[in-house]
Amino acid sequence: MLSGVLVSCREKKPLVLSTPVAESVEERKEESSVSEPVVEQPKTENETQAVKDEPAPKEEKSKEPRVSISKVDLKLFSPFDYAAENTGSYGPGNPMGTLYEYPEFCVVGWSKDGKVAIASCVAVEGRGGETATFYVQDLVSDEILWTESFDSEDAASTEGFFNYCIKTYAAKIDSVLEKYDIQLLNSKFLALPVESNGAKIEFAAIQKRTNDEEEFIPEMNYSIKATKNGASKTVVDKKSVQAYEIYLCGYMMSPMEDRAMLIYAERVMAFEGAGLRYHIAGCDLNKGFKK
Repeated sequence: MLSGVLVSCREKKPLVLSTPVAESVEERKEESSVSEPVVEQPKTENETQAVKDEPAPKEEKSKEPRVSISKVDLKLFSPFDYAAENTGSYGPGNPMGTLYEYPEFCVVGWSKDGKVAIASCVAVEGRGGETATFYVQDLVSDEILWTESFDSEDAASTEGFFNYCIKTYAAKIDSVLEKYDIQLLNSKFLALPVESNGAKIEFAAIQKRTNDEEEFIPEMNYSIKATKNGASKTVVDKKSVQAYEIYLCGYMMSPMEDRAMLIYAERVMAFEGAGLRYHIAGCDLNKGFKK
């Protein structure tokens, strides 16, 4: 549907000759025209330690220029392919039943601290045209940090609307990616369960309808739990959602850290029939599991 180094700094006082000693040295130089060889005195232990502890000068690293999203062919990024769990097949040609709103969905990039940038585009049923949405989500808290949508009705051209948005709004999107230190990186869509370091992480959706069975649109509470080696944790917990069913679609691994991005979908009412709404949730593969 994501250290600091503590340096001990002791005050270093420069070694300065006192005035009387400095004057006597100058007087001896005037008295003798023959220069005597200067013998370097061995440093005391304290003086040696002081030099050794002196912090090394910092090297200023030149910041590499970021690549604009307008320069990246997102078709080369692995698209998100969806199929329902019970079909045993993952691919865009095998969805669950007849779906009228079926968004295109791809990951734009990742950060080192659990943030991911997503782009999706969906046809507007009944009216025509498309809407493209870009958002950044924190996979640690699952908070949406930034989102913006663009409508083809406001565009100068609807031909290749997704690419039109990338080109037209590249500066805005680039600034957001830079703000959250997100790199333009690809990740492969994988089928569940998650496999990590020889262990399998299973996911299960618990759904409970909360309104009357005779209501045309069902309302439910649902949660998604991850289980690893007999220990589990809740990665999604939502209340009062208007949806018919929840599907666990698959996952992508962050290329920056040991974290999976679960992709799941709510099957909801569309203009004609049913449609999907994709969501993501982060899952640290090592922390938070309890028995």
